[in-house]
Amino acid sequence: MQSKLQNKPITDLSKAIGINDKFLFTKELFGGDPDLYNQTIKRLNHATDLNDAIIYIHENFDWEADNETAMTFIDLVRRKFS
Repeated sequence: MQSKLQNKPITDLSKAIGINDKFLFTKELFGGDPDLYNQTIKRLNHATDLNDAIIYIHENFDWEADNETAMTFIDLVRRKFS
């Protein structure tokens, strides 16, 4: 059941991310800055495609490739464009 939900396409990242994940992402990926989190979600929601979204993330953030929280966030972004 959960794997089916995890593969379901996302139309709006802000609606797809639950409160616990939002708190975790804000704390771990955006330095505790909710405005930066919200700006990023808004920008990613308006990205033209996955490549545009990934380039934006790489140009603006220096997340470790093996950071589990970053991988979860990027997986959500991928689902938005799948």
